[in-house]
Amino acid sequence: FPVTIGVDAKFNENKYKQGKEMSKKEEILTNDHAVVRFTAGWCPPCKQLKPVFEEVAIKNPTVKVYVIDIDNDTDTAIQFGVKGIPTMIKVVDKAENTRLVGNQSKEEVEKLFKK
Repeated sequence: FPVTIGVDAKFNENKYKQGKEMSKKEEILTNDHAVVRFTAGWCPPCKQLKPVFEEVAIKNPTVKVYVIDIDNDTDTAIQFGVKGIPTMIKVVDKAENTRLVGNQSKEEVEKLFKK
């Protein structure tokens, strides 16, 4: 896979704020343009969306992508107020811009990657 889907393992200088580690939500909201996909391994619509999302993500390497499994990171899902999955959130200029819940068409996913 030429593009890493998920959070970079590299040190992020924005990760620490006033000596306190930032939450993942705070870290995500430091981006000028990012797309967050909340998913779970047991979710059929999430499995259907995955190849479409990954195809679009690969074509947009300048957009920061986060994939969050709600079973492994419940705190971040709660902080973002995720009530159903799949949920995709577009972050623009350090704020939530768009939220889509449920399976989406490729065209809708592509809109998330356009600033």
